[in-house]
Amino acid sequence: MDKEQHSPNFEQPMNGTWLVADQCRDCVFRYKDYFRMGDKKIPCSEEDGWKKSSCEIFPYPQSKPPEVQHNTGECEYYEKERQRKK
Repeated sequence: MDKEQHSPNFEQPMNGTWLVADQCRDCVFRYKDYFRMGDKKIPCSEEDGWKKSSCEIFPYPQSKPPEVQHNTGECEYYEKERQRKK
């Protein structure tokens, strides 16, 4: 019986799901300008900070609860950021 060798198909898009908690988008505890990874400060933008799997409440190496990451439950620490009056 011949064994077929399979080569990876790099032309196909990668399959997978990024876990992004929608409720974190306007939370006061999201990362706004940097996040900590151990002793390092890693810059991020305010637009992308809420997409991280950790936040000021759940700092790295912890991560947000699975139900928050999968958008199936509410975070008990969620606080909506107040909008500035213009």
